[in-house]
Amino acid sequence: DNALSEMRACEQIIFDTIGIKPTVFRPPRGACNSDVILAAQNLGYSVVLWSVDTLDWKGTSSGCIVSTINDNIRGGDIVLMHDYTCTNNTTSDALEIVIPKLLSQGYQFVTVSELIK
Repeated sequence: DNALSEMRACEQIIFDTIGIKPTVFRPPRGACNSDVILAAQNLGYSVVLWSVDTLDWKGTSSGCIVSTINDNIRGGDIVLMHDYTCTNNTTSDALEIVIPKLLSQGYQFVTVSELIK
C-alpha cells in the first residue's frame, strides 16, 4: 500500500534525524481516506487535522493571518500554519503579533500530542 510505505519511509527519516518515532499524523492538504487512516493506525499514529486554517500557504498577508486567528480561535483549537510559505514570510510576522496577544488573553500553547491526551 502506497500510503503505508510513504509513512514508513517518512517515519524512518524522522527517527534517523531526531531519534523519535512520530505519534501523530496530519495528512498533506488534509487529504484523508480509509487507506490513509488505516495506514496511520497500523503505525500507531493519531490522525490530526486543524480547526483554524490561516491560508498562509497562499501568501496571505500577516494582517489577514492575524485576523483569521483572532476571529476564529477558541480553546482547544489547532491552528494550521506553515514554516515554508512563499517568498515573503508573512507567517512569522503574524506569529510575532498573535502569540503575545493570545498569551495576554489567557491562551496557552501546547503540542498537538499534549492537546489530544
